[in-house]
Amino acid sequence: MKGKLKDTYRYTLAISPLDCMGCGVCIGVCPTDSLSMVGAEGELAEQDVFDYCVEKVADKPEVQDNSVKGSQFKQPLLEFSGACAGCAETSYARLVTQLFGDRMFISNATGCSSIWGGPAATSPYTVNKEGRGPAWANSLFEDNAEHGYGMLQGHTAVRQMVIEQTEQLLAAGAPEGAAAAAQAWLDARDDSAASKDASAAYVVELSRSLRKAKERRRYLLPRFSRTRITLRRNPSGSLAATAGPTISVTADSTMCSRPART
Repeated sequence: MKGKLKDTYRYTLAISPLDCMGCGVCIGVCPTDSLSMVGAEGELAEQDVFDYCVEKVADKPEVQDNSVKGSQFKQPLLEFSGACAGCAETSYARLVTQLFGDRMFISNATGCSSIWGGPAATSPYTVNKEGRGPAWANSLFEDNAEHGYGMLQGHTAVRQMVIEQTEQLLAAGAPEGAAAAAQAWLDARDDSAASKDASAAYVVELSRSLRKAKERRRYLLPRFSRTRITLRRNPSGSLAATAGPTISVTADSTMCSRPART
């Protein structure tokens, strides 16, 4: 590996024999004539190398950026497309997923890219180790601009709902850890890089607070009698609240083990 990290890392280019379409385009464009076509049977052992690089090799943020070279150290989130041999569309689509794939929405107009992009029962778009990847949907022919705008509007509405719920959480006096994480996410939500760490920390704190709340509930409930409050409609049409320690409700009546108050 060349560059400032040449003494830190070793570089290898792993090729999946199962992904090769046999088109020979890579041989024609290779500037050093380093590639040649051989029978697939003799190369199948290389699949283990490819699988190792996909599953075991960690990200290297210090060499990853949005330049032509640095982007290629990022994980592609498009694989095994099944496109026609020599198709160039997949090369561009793969590059875009390396740049934006973990937060990417695709409104795909009907055409070649919708065929290899969403064949029945499979999808070439994949996810990273955090389970994040492109969200893909297909629209009819020329209306993908309107379709994509609808996806944006839906995402914006859901995000605004989360913002409002987070503000309500802070106003209600959330636990210290959850409150700090919530405020950090609100502050960083429009920063594509910083919001990733902030949202991950926010989820962790919310989960921790929820577990604590459930533990308190399990501790407190046995110490109070279980009373069910039921609304039922009187013959006059008005609603009455019925309370009791052992109330059971059927479709048209309320039964109690002892007289209940209304």
